[in-house]
Amino acid sequence: MSERRTPGTSQDVRITVKTDKDKHFTTTIAQYAIDTETISDALPGQEVLIHSCSIVSDEQINYDVYIFSSASAVNSTDIDKDDTIDLFHLDLISNGKQIISAGAYRMSNRLENPIHLLNDKQNDNNLYIGLSPQNAAKTAGAAGELTLTLSVSPIPGGH
Repeated sequence: MSERRTPGTSQDVRITVKTDKDKHFTTTIAQYAIDTETISDALPGQEVLIHSCSIVSDEQINYDVYIFSSASAVNSTDIDKDDTIDLFHLDLISNGKQIISAGAYRMSNRLENPIHLLNDKQNDNNLYIGLSPQNAAKTAGAAGELTLTLSVSPIPGGH
């Protein structure tokens, strides 16, 4: 399915932001726990639209991927300080695909209505992202390697 783009808008420009399997989400993550990462200067501006999230994972686990608007919001027990913007549910059990029934599992979650992310509290271009395994613990090291790729576009006139 192709994505509809409006000529002359930010949807004309798509940038991919990808986590690094050797730097991000490298530890064991218990089922329903969350590991968070800050990917410095990953975004093309403080205000972007997030169109999709793709995963390549050695393990066939369902994940929730959280998008936060600031680092201080991550794992906050104070609901007033929680800056969760949105989340993607990546169901690798039902929707994960392997090439020739071997190797890593892959899937993509495209949004009909993109997520509007504004990092106004941090005043930066960082991506604040969290990963939470939903049906099993994620393994540490090479056996649990994964990458997440977000498709984003800047908002003209945004911060």
